Formats: sequence, C-alpha cells, structure tokens
Amino acid sequence: MKASKKILFVLAGAALAGFVSCGPTEGSSVTPPSVTPPTSEPAPAPSTSSTHTHEYTGKYEMTTKPTETTKGKAKHYCKVDDGGYEEVDVPVLTDAVWTKTETPATHVKEGEVKWTSVYGTVTKVVEKTPHTFGDYVVVVTPTTTDGGKYKRECTANDGGVDVVDVPNLTDTTVWTKGAHVEPTETTTGSDKYTSIYGEVTVTIPVKGHVHEYTGKYEITTEPTDTATGKARHYCKVDDGGFEEVDVPVLTNTTVWTKAHTDATCTTAGKDVYTSVYGTVTKSIDATGHSDTKDYDVVDGDDNKVNIVTKCSTCHEVVGDVVKSMDKSVAAEYTVDL
Repeated sequence: MKASKKILFVLAGAALAGFVSCGPTEGSSVTPPSVTPPTSEPAPAPSTSSTHTHEYTGKYEMTTKPTETTKGKAKHYCKVDDGGYEEVDVPVLTDAVWTKTETPATHVKEGEVKWTSVYGTVTKVVEKTPHTFGDYVVVVTPTTTDGGKYKRECTANDGGVDVVDVPNLTDTTVWTKGAHVEPTETTTGSDKYTSIYGEVTVTIPVKGHVHEYTGKYEITTEPTDTATGKARHYCKVDDGGFEEVDVPVLTNTTVWTKAHTDATCTTAGKDVYTSVYGTVTKSIDATGHSDTKDYDVVDGDDNKVNIVTKCSTCHEVVGDVVKSMDKSVAAEYTVDL
C-alpha cells in the first residue's frame, strides 16, 4: 500500500510540474525525482473535425414522376432531418416494382389508373367515355315552314341525352322528300320526308269537290252574226256545278260550220250553224209567189180545157181559171197579157 501511494504522489507531482515551476527551496539542494513513463500506448490526440454519415429513411418524395416509358426521380432524406438527402431514379411504371389498380371511366364519371410502390403513388386520370346513343325521337315535329327538335338518350340509361334542333322540311341538305299521295275529294293525301332523325309524314287535306266539266254545252244565249252568245257546261257528277262561257259570233268560221237551205215561194229556208257549243238555226222566210204571171192550159171537166195563172218562180197555179173552153178551139186561143 505504501508503494502505491508513493507512485500516485509522484504522478500527482509530475502533473503539477507541468503547470507550476517549483525550484529548490532556499538553501536546498534536492534534485527532483525522475518520472518513469507508463508502459501502455499513449491515447490518440483528440480530432479537430467531425464527419456525419447520413442514414436515410425509407420514405421517398418523388420530384419527377415516371411514366410508362420514362423513369422518374425521387429523394429520401436523412433521419436526423439535417437537410441531407439522396436522389435516386424511379423505375418506369411498367416495372414490377409498381402495383397497378384501375377504376374504369364511365359516361358520367372519370376513371383512374393508380400505380403504387415504395417510391409513392402515381395517378393517371382516364377521361369519361362517350355516350352510346340510341335512335332519335321527336320532341317538336318540323313542318314545311318551321323547324323542329329531336333527342336521343344514352343506351346505358345514365342520364346522357343529346338534343338537336333541326331545320324545316324544305331544307334538302337534311330532308329527302319521298312518296307523295295525291288527295281526292274524299280522302287526304300525304308527303313523306326522311332524314337521320327519322321520318315525318305531312298530311294534305282533302281537295273538296273540284268540278270536272263535260264536253257538252248548253247554249243559254244564242249568238248572232254580230253578237256573242252564252253557254254552260256542267260537272260530270251532276251536282249542279257549271261553268258559263262566251260563245263566238256565227261568222267565226273557225268555230261554226254553216249548212244552208234555200227558202221557196211557200216554205221557209234556214241556215244551220254547228260547233262544240251546239247548234244554232237561223230561219229564212219563204219568198212568196212572184208578181210576174205565167199562164198554162190544164184539163178541165167535160172535154174542156182551162187557162190558169201560175207563179213564174215556182210555176204553181196561183189564181183562178182565166177561161174555160172546148179542147177543139183551145189551141187558137191566146191570152192578152
């Protein structure tokens, strides 16, 4: 124990000697003891600088998102939050590192494709799919003067609807006119128009009665050589409908054909005019016997002859017996005219 204390003391004194210069006491000649250094390796000198080794978290922050054909970039930071980070390549989305989930788009809602991995999540929006429409149905029927309106609905019954304003039926860029049915006096007719929107049938009202006249006329006022007349022709269905027309004058040879019968002394003559309008007859008075007399000898009774007066035009006996005589002397008789 004493030896140990001595060493400690010596070490302590040596230690103090580094800080305090102790000379010999006045009048002393003591020589300081020598210190034997320890036999173990001396401790290394303390370092004048410190180097930190980053330890990164497993959580990444993508700075450039990858696609299905190009890589991306991501950072992960030091655990001690000293700003240190490491930037790494992020594999393309088709790499096995990614898990892909899909939500299909519908006609009314967008879908998405989601890729997840240790690097984080990449989401791609999928546009809504177009509606699949059925046939058009009419909302407002177009006419030949006004446009109309049609609509069609999505076959998925998801509320999708397409409403279209259409032009009137005379627009040949949209409508094609088809079958025509002519109306009659008792039945309606129709016109059909077709387009991509469907078919429209336009009803044509009944005509009502349209007179069709016969070719036979009835003259109501006869024409003359100088004045026109009037004539009617009647509807074929005998409903009392008629049309009245002017009849040309009788001297119009493009219309009338004339047949003439002479008058005689005792009978009337006539002019008969015929045309499409009918017949017109003009009577010609009898001329009467001529005032110029002729005489003739005619047989009388009892072997006598009679001298009589005759018309010089028609030679008809027109007077009484002028004289009666025996046949034997009649040849010598002359009449004083």
